[in-house]
Amino acid sequence: MKKIGYGVVGLGMGMTHLNLAADHPNVGYVAYCDINEERLATAAANHPSAVAYREFDEMIKDEKIDIISIALPTGMHAEFTIKALEAGKHV
Repeated sequence: MKKIGYGVVGLGMGMTHLNLAADHPNVGYVAYCDINEERLATAAANHPSAVAYREFDEMIKDEKIDIISIALPTGMHAEFTIKALEAGKHV
């Protein structure tokens, strides 16, 4: 079975998503995105093998990512979901 490439945007609520994905046996690649430097630093300290992005538009270009969890405030879901879907990602 192919291992899943997983990405999460928004590390406020999404830190839990990141932690679960990083420990899942079917996930083989993990990336995350946030604009908050403190959250990025925490994620990097806890998941040194995961790939960090500051720009969502860059993350969705990552061909290793199959699925993206949108863990942003509700008002931002549509915009980011549409971008991810247009990039060929599962959301």
